[in-house]
Amino acid sequence: MNASMGRPQRILLDSGTNELEIIEFMLGNQSFAINVAKVREILPLDDSALTPTPSAPPAMRGILRLRDQTFPLFDLAIALHLPPTRGEGASVVLVCEFNREITAFLVKAVRRIHRMSWVDLKALDPFLTRQRAKFTGVFSIDEREVLMLDLEHLAATMMPGMRIEAAPCERTSQASRADGQSLTFPPQPPPTNASAEPTPSSGTLAQKRRLRHVLLAEDSALVRESLAHAFRSAGYLDLQLFADGGAAKRHIAALDRRLQQSGDNLDTAISVLITDIEMPQMDGLALCRWMKTGPRTQRVPVLVFSSLIDEQMERKCDQVGADAYVTKPRVDALLTLVDEHCSRAEAGEYEPKIPLADRRSHAS
Repeated sequence: MNASMGRPQRILLDSGTNELEIIEFMLGNQSFAINVAKVREILPLDDSALTPTPSAPPAMRGILRLRDQTFPLFDLAIALHLPPTRGEGASVVLVCEFNREITAFLVKAVRRIHRMSWVDLKALDPFLTRQRAKFTGVFSIDEREVLMLDLEHLAATMMPGMRIEAAPCERTSQASRADGQSLTFPPQPPPTNASAEPTPSSGTLAQKRRLRHVLLAEDSALVRESLAHAFRSAGYLDLQLFADGGAAKRHIAALDRRLQQSGDNLDTAISVLITDIEMPQMDGLALCRWMKTGPRTQRVPVLVFSSLIDEQMERKCDQVGADAYVTKPRVDALLTLVDEHCSRAEAGEYEPKIPLADRRSHAS
């Protein structure tokens, strides 16, 4: 599908199908892409609407005025340490919205929109290890390599207000691990009024948090580490991190098989699953849909933490049975949701949400 100026025409995708639309654009002679869900508008650059800003970061071209709104314009080439986007053909602006903020990015040219599967997103070659934080992977399209940008990571490096902040705490060598192994943090001393053997349904909030087992699926190493520190600072010490939804699914399925053999329920071993939406192999909506269609997995609360949360994405989260959702970088709101859903489950008051398609089939 061609990507013309104006609002990009999106292909209608069902929720939880593990598909996405990407918009391919050029920086120099290399193809890059971002999720179409982040793109509000594609415009030619109007220099008269651009106001330079003194003491701005090197990649920031200025403040762009569009109708009754103003927002920063960044040169993606400079942000990626490539030659600046200037000269003939360097006039395309991608107006993007994520983290409920509007930001514009200057690119050389826009090629087209592609419908892809997250399964087709491959890891970068080892020689690009130092650049991995800037990309989520690479798509092979018509015999050319299209690099998928981690737009949130780039924005966080240019705009500190978009970072996920965590209270200062001791780093560990496991803080950014994404292989599903538990993060081991030094135990915090219990309060003086702590009971000898607290249970998840009794004791102080700090005691409850220490006993909960939280799974987090997030492809960005920066976000994973930030969340690990934030949750550790809040008293959640038992965390398992996964770099994509497929790894989380395999872990949960294997754990459930072991628990079935011993006659235990999955929700006794997993307190909550937190998932991003954009991830290689299996996205968060597909992971949530898989969780909520299984008679045993559906008992685990699933919270979506994503930069893509808007009214349209909220509807998609509801369609796949997500228990709640919150936009990045609001980690405080995420912690509140985790506490609420875990407390409800511990009190025996949790009722799992059923994906919309299943609700219709049950009603018929």
